[in-house]
Amino acid sequence: MNKIKVIFNGSFCGESFKSIQKAQNVSMSAAQENLEKSLYDAIGYESDIEFYSLSAIPVRSFPGNKKLFWKYKNIKLNTNVIIHQLSFINILILKQICYFFECFFITFKWCFKNRNSKKIFLSYSTNPVFLKAQLFLFKIFKVTKVILVSEIPEYRLFTEQSSFIRKFLLNKYVKISTKEHQSFDKYILMTKAMNDIVNINNKPFMVCEGMINIEAVLNKSTDNEICIDENYILYTGTLDCKYNILKFIDYFLKLELPINFYICGDGNTVEIIKKYSKMHNNIVYLGMVSKNATIYLQQKAKYLVNPRGKEVFTRFSFPSKILEYLATGKPTICCKLEGIPNEYNKYLNYIDMSTEENAIKDLKNIFNYNYNELSMKSEHGREFVLKNKSNIVQVKKIIDFIYK
Repeated sequence: MNKIKVIFNGSFCGESFKSIQKAQNVSMSAAQENLEKSLYDAIGYESDIEFYSLSAIPVRSFPGNKKLFWKYKNIKLNTNVIIHQLSFINILILKQICYFFECFFITFKWCFKNRNSKKIFLSYSTNPVFLKAQLFLFKIFKVTKVILVSEIPEYRLFTEQSSFIRKFLLNKYVKISTKEHQSFDKYILMTKAMNDIVNINNKPFMVCEGMINIEAVLNKSTDNEICIDENYILYTGTLDCKYNILKFIDYFLKLELPINFYICGDGNTVEIIKKYSKMHNNIVYLGMVSKNATIYLQQKAKYLVNPRGKEVFTRFSFPSKILEYLATGKPTICCKLEGIPNEYNKYLNYIDMSTEENAIKDLKNIFNYNYNELSMKSEHGREFVLKNKSNIVQVKKIIDFIYK
């Protein structure tokens, strides 16, 4: 049987993710990196797929990242997945020009080589530079175009950009991306609400709010590089002001609980959090930690928290952190966002972060509740995500949807 040929646009870094993160003045989000790794690992189990990925490593342009020349690198991740990390000159505009031409020639070569095979194009959201180089070729070679939409371009926030040129280009990027969304044949969406925005031509779509890497979950981490106690609440992720992390710290301190609050990550609130940790013994900032250390901390925590509140864009997003937390089997505290389907309600512990009074009331109710019952509820949540939201299960659903 001839294998189905899939070409994928992504931004996978692999082993270099940690070193790139350290070398930049602005941190990268691990959410896409983790999702791509989960996708690739699951594809490794599919015997009838040959998966070729074009990866644009999301490094900051010089001087945000000091390395000027990035050489291409091929990675054979498993028997079915080959990743081509693109080469480029790391200067704004020059980098995009490099991407365009390299992407065009590699895609043409791939299409011609597989001209007699069933061909699928899968894109992780829209990268205008890539798509301008590819869509013409896909029309000629009759490639089915599918997009995995993780965010709505028009709701992306660029308020932290210091460069006028960068702001201008990113706004152009948003406008082009919004238009390019209409070029696809099928849509894989994080939330159902996305469909009304990106799929205006009413093409086939499915909802896949994310996936957890089953191997990472089942292999208990023993990475205890950090000395911890056994009585703490934990937050791991982006420390951005809009995610309510500072509000949650204030509410936590007012409760005067006999428990520590551990915080991992990076973002625009780090310096304030460091001040909190110096003033209060029960606020502990651990900085950026490794993936294994993150898993270890989550597995040992008493409660896991994600205080991200309701905003305009939250109906179009599902926090990957929710799946990650649920997979540990530990009580998860979060807000009821519009992008979270109702099937998760019986496994999560919701708080209302809209007012201090509501948040503190909800937190008191959670912390005063019988912990054994909360743990049982969380264990059911773990069973739910392992059975229904693992990368193996979700990728099978995606493949079935694409082949229909």
